[in-house]
Amino acid sequence: MKVFRLNAVPTILGMFVGLLFTANAFGSDINVADLLFNPDFEFGSQVPRPGDIAGCPVFWTCGGSPSPGATSYAPTTAEFVPGSDGLFGPFPAPSGARVALCPTYIGGSCLLSQTNLGTYAADNTYTLDLFVGTPAVMPFDVFGNVDDHTRTGRAQRITFYWVGNGNGQLQAVDIAPPPPGQWIDYQLRFTPKGSQVGQKIGIIIFASSGNYQPVVFDIPHGQ
Repeated sequence: MKVFRLNAVPTILGMFVGLLFTANAFGSDINVADLLFNPDFEFGSQVPRPGDIAGCPVFWTCGGSPSPGATSYAPTTAEFVPGSDGLFGPFPAPSGARVALCPTYIGGSCLLSQTNLGTYAADNTYTLDLFVGTPAVMPFDVFGNVDDHTRTGRAQRITFYWVGNGNGQLQAVDIAPPPPGQWIDYQLRFTPKGSQVGQKIGIIIFASSGNYQPVVFDIPHGQ
């Protein structure tokens, strides 16, 4: 007959506690979407500045040409057909009804950024689910002078930047533009090292395109 020694229980508990503290020493995953203001662009756009053809999404900083470079709008089922657009569910956007569109005309470049979101901590890994989409047709409700049946192509370049103090680049991630009518969820991760630790947390999304090559972005949060 086997005899189980009671003093084995504290040993097992000690191993468990040791593993727990060892795991915590590696830091945590921080979802940057929870640090962003209006990450899913549901608050619409700011009032357009003089000379701009649209307004930058609320709480975001925009750049690019033609100005402001990016705006917020609600995609339609003509642009993303539910059930065949890479998403689950009956809606043409990953989170809510609105997304960010760039560039803000037939072709050009755009930049979307938020900075000063806290500071990078040692051993933490910063994550972000960035949904990137290419509308199947040009967004008619933003560009009233563009035929909404005009077929689109992929953007020429999309790059995501983790940035620090003074918008200094800490890590760049090149993103492959989806085919027209499709969304792709890019799961981004960044673990700061050395002098990157302690810098201000920030992100920049950049895209450039030729004629009829729009790209849209969405960042779900609270999930």
